[in-house]
Amino acid sequence: MGLQAHLPAYALRHRRRRTVYVAYDVLTTTPGGPRRLRLAGQACESFGRRVQWSVFVCHLTPVELRRLRSTMLRILDIQTDRLLIVPIRAGDDVDAEELGLPIARPVPEVLQV
Repeated sequence: MGLQAHLPAYALRHRRRRTVYVAYDVLTTTPGGPRRLRLAGQACESFGRRVQWSVFVCHLTPVELRRLRSTMLRILDIQTDRLLIVPIRAGDDVDAEELGLPIARPVPEVLQV
């Protein structure tokens, strides 16, 4: 009998991660727009990996997804800005194609012995 058989149902739900794409548009010509744009990017970076300037791929538990949504709704002005969260379900075919200038990815640290 595996470890999962000994965990309560709520623990299994919180361990399960889903892949989601998160994208946002911020109207930067409004007061506070540039600040909201910066804060939205910082918030999303704490949950996932940036793949475009305002697009992120995240692997989140249900609790983390709710936290991301509430964080973004506190940052964004829903009268002028937009938030898009797209879940990718297991078994879905996702053929991503990247064209143009890639976003710089951090170079992994090298451990010297």
